[in-house]
Amino acid sequence: MRVWRANDHEQDQSAGPPAVGPLTDLPSNSPAPTTAAPQDAQAVWSSLCAGCHGQIGQGDGPMGLSVAARNLADPRWQSSITDEQIAAVITHGKGRMPAFSLKADTVKSLIRLIRDRGTK
Repeated sequence: MRVWRANDHEQDQSAGPPAVGPLTDLPSNSPAPTTAAPQDAQAVWSSLCAGCHGQIGQGDGPMGLSVAARNLADPRWQSSITDEQIAAVITHGKGRMPAFSLKADTVKSLIRLIRDRGTK
């Protein structure tokens, strides 16, 4: 497996990250919003998140150690962050985590998955 690079994820960041308001105001880079079913969020998780955060979010994916991926299942972290803050990290990136251009409904579904990982 090769080392992850920032340009592995296609996104247009030329204008910089937009301001994020309430979770319902997340930007959508898609022409037509659709509702992301839980299985769709799981597919997005598997393709974009699991490589670093692992299948259940403990930061133990194949690239997790090399990028110091956060353990999203940690109850202390879960209680210290809001859904809006999680959404901002997903959409704008933070540290070694890249920004992802996802539909608002997909981001909400990913947040539900992340919150669910904290209860296991």
